[in-house]
Amino acid sequence: MSDLTLAVSEAGVNDIVSTLLDPSVARVQAAPRYDSGAFAVEADIDAHFEHGPTLIDFRDTPDQVKLDELDIVWDTFDLDFELDISELCIGGFCLTPGWFGDCIRAPEKCFFSSDPDVELTLALDWIRSEVSVLADLLVGYSTSRTTDYLQAQVDEHEALEALEAAGESGPVDPPLVNTWDVSLHPDTFDIDIFDTADMIADIVQDLLDRIIDMLVGVLPDWAIDVLESLAGSLVRFLRDALDIGDDLAEWLSDIIGVSLDVPGIILEILDDYLIDYPVFRIEDPYPVLDWSPPLGSPTTGGDPRLIPVKVPIEELDIDLQETEVVLTASIGAYQ
Repeated sequence: MSDLTLAVSEAGVNDIVSTLLDPSVARVQAAPRYDSGAFAVEADIDAHFEHGPTLIDFRDTPDQVKLDELDIVWDTFDLDFELDISELCIGGFCLTPGWFGDCIRAPEKCFFSSDPDVELTLALDWIRSEVSVLADLLVGYSTSRTTDYLQAQVDEHEALEALEAAGESGPVDPPLVNTWDVSLHPDTFDIDIFDTADMIADIVQDLLDRIIDMLVGVLPDWAIDVLESLAGSLVRFLRDALDIGDDLAEWLSDIIGVSLDVPGIILEILDDYLIDYPVFRIEDPYPVLDWSPPLGSPTTGGDPRLIPVKVPIEELDIDLQETEVVLTASIGAYQ
């Protein structure tokens, strides 16, 4: 039998989760790197989440919450490519034997002696990505870091007053008292970095065009002719150097999705964030009566107060329905 029952509508939970995912708090920041030796790429990513007025949808069978069409807005999404092309030397062959066993050699010209030979940044902060999440609502229990529970209540109260004085609202994070936490625990994800495959192919083609322009600007015509004779064309030479197959879209998708694992980074950060910031945080013992007003006289300098009246919560259960989530609590000491 439950002693306390609380029902929160889907719209109410939607407002809470929308606040949790505020761009000023929830961010994706990372700098993964992939290096295959001759070819390396490093990502510099900084993103926040945006969404429409309706973010969540309750699912009753099974009991899950869907975060639908959560947009990932890239404030920074740079791919820094480094290409180390095998050194190519022309000339240097022996023209005629010398008097002492050596030879007179033709002039030698070497290309691609630097490491890396090509450095190029591909800015993708203009794209817009999307993630959908199916999550479970899980109940957890957080224990205070102190064994002085009375002092913990005083500290929590003072911390809340400090937040109020600063124009902010609670709860105190991390909590200074024990709490029952109801958190979203992501179960399955669906993330789309790009809208269409055609968009990806255009991006890769632009990257190849920029590298070709760079090479044409520094290499003489005869050196370009040599490269084309080796690979069939300058484009094919670059495709081989970058290990690009026939499918341009698949290559860039593999770089971002597999080599750099950008989707995995986003999902891990979102997962950790939703666990760290619960949808509901219920103080245990639960305050039935709050702190009393000051009892002392301002002229005496005293400001005593009566501490809150609280009841312990032994168990907390949740029931997710189509239009609301119902929390039921049993009074008693939590073991």
